[in-house]
Amino acid sequence: MNVHRRTAFTLVELLVVIAIIGVLVAILLPGIQAAREAARRSTCSANLMQLGMAVHGYESAHGVLPSGVTNPTGPIRNQTVGQHISWLVHLLPYLEEGVAYRHIDLEAGAYHRTNRAVRSLSIGVFACPSDQIWGTTTSYAGCHHDVEVPIDADNNGAFFLNSRLRMKDISDGSKYTIFAGEKLTEPNIPDLGWLSGTRATLRNTGTLLNDTGPTAKSKLGPLVVYKPGADGDSVIDPDAAATTTDGSTATPPEQGDSTETEKQDAGENAATKPAGQAPLMPADPLLYVGGFGGPHSGGIVVFTFGDGSVRVLSDTISLSVLKQLGHRADGALLDLREIQ
Repeated sequence: MNVHRRTAFTLVELLVVIAIIGVLVAILLPGIQAAREAARRSTCSANLMQLGMAVHGYESAHGVLPSGVTNPTGPIRNQTVGQHISWLVHLLPYLEEGVAYRHIDLEAGAYHRTNRAVRSLSIGVFACPSDQIWGTTTSYAGCHHDVEVPIDADNNGAFFLNSRLRMKDISDGSKYTIFAGEKLTEPNIPDLGWLSGTRATLRNTGTLLNDTGPTAKSKLGPLVVYKPGADGDSVIDPDAAATTTDGSTATPPEQGDSTETEKQDAGENAATKPAGQAPLMPADPLLYVGGFGGPHSGGIVVFTFGDGSVRVLSDTISLSVLKQLGHRADGALLDLREIQ
């Protein structure tokens, strides 16, 4: 009599197969994640290249680089009072975003209610795919200065308050001068979006790249933190608000008309420095700007330089070299080995 035996995996064989599959997944997964990150970094580089090309497009049309921020007075404070039109706004027509640009009332300012609709837009080229940003926040910022000082009309970077630089004003050479790079978004610290010419779209090379240590946190800690209000708009959180020079903490989240401009006293609010010494931190934390940083693995940050090139800098770069790259006209010799 013929006996038919059913063939099947034993429990031991099944466990061996599962173990082999698990090992293969463990081996392949980091490679897949690395490939995805490489693709995201490539997109980020392409975004910065587009921004660099848009800057040159603006310069070709107007003869000058776009102003880092447009505002009647300075220094610029990180709050929703003032005109504060950012340099990114002026690039919109050169990024195939002409419709958005035509909907912006430049005179009214970044926070005016007439600009609410365009202010809520997310512009794809402004966001790095590796960056977990939200809403209208941008991943990129222009360079306003080589050290930590408030954004003002006497900064030495490529983009600053009411700047109108020509390419020949970048005497160190455009290929040795940072135009823009990635910035880190800090949890619970207000970021006023790509329309705002505050630290939301401007940074300096006065701190190490990816500086998120205790010193950086101590500088950011006193900044205003927003929380949802009962009417759906943002209001100042009184438990975390930084006081201004007059002791008040109230800041309107949106302006009703263009006459509500920022009233600033540059002599009182600006950082000062004794002769021959490095600049001091601003007495008012709302004047703090901060440095560059990126979300990519390996401690790298992507930048676009004045010649339109896109380069990756490591956060191990020396601070002295980084400062040189942020200054458009310091005239100092540069160690090219650190930026190759």
